[in-house]
Amino acid sequence: MSLPQLLSALGVADRYGPAADLERVAYEFVDYYAPKRLLEYAARAPLPLPDEARRFLADYAKTYTPVAFEGDEHA
Repeated sequence: MSLPQLLSALGVADRYGPAADLERVAYEFVDYYAPKRLLEYAARAPLPLPDEARRFLADYAKTYTPVAFEGDEHA
């Protein structure tokens, strides 16, 4: 069951973002407390980097030079 389906079945989907955005969220059931309809879950969602950030990081990586300090064993 996807996260949007689960939230819909619990009647709380309107409290979350658009279902299309939630489809990519991977979740793991942790616990459920029936008297208060309390669902505990852990979620992992990939956060896409904006194109501008990707370009900046790609350009920066091409020119990056590691800093070496005197006495650094890994220099």
